[in-house]
Amino acid sequence: MANVNSHSYGLIDGQGGYNLPGPCDHAVSAIEQGDLVYFDTADHLVKRAASDANCATLVGVSKQPSQVSSSIDNSGAPKEKQVQVSAAAIHWMPTTAAEVYNTGDLVFIGDSSKTVTKVAATNAVGRVILPPGQSAVTGAAGVSVPVLIYTRAYVRFAE
Repeated sequence: MANVNSHSYGLIDGQGGYNLPGPCDHAVSAIEQGDLVYFDTADHLVKRAASDANCATLVGVSKQPSQVSSSIDNSGAPKEKQVQVSAAAIHWMPTTAAEVYNTGDLVFIGDSSKTVTKVAATNAVGRVILPPGQSAVTGAAGVSVPVLIYTRAYVRFAE
């Protein structure tokens, strides 16, 4: 999947949530914009989430790729030492086909680092927050839902 700008807004409309710098290594874990990312406590790096177990230390959603790329020539593209991660914000996340999403539903990592599912697992990545007046959304290709992303890697932001 390509880089996707999924950021919508923070906890309060018009705010962007928290932006956290996360150390990364493109050679170890290539990160795309819009990926769910977690903190690997052994390597001390932010990496692309690939499983429910990774989401135990979920940081948030990457706001940039780990390698700057161009449609012209990527042979010398610089690799970032850190990525900006959006935490405690609402992101539009692609859905899983045939699932019905309502406000308040817990969602978990889907079949990729950019998708969500309602199939229960251990580590929820967030809650669906539909716009006022919208009843339910049925998952399908190209359909996204707004999800308030949980952050587990950092215990406290402010008192």
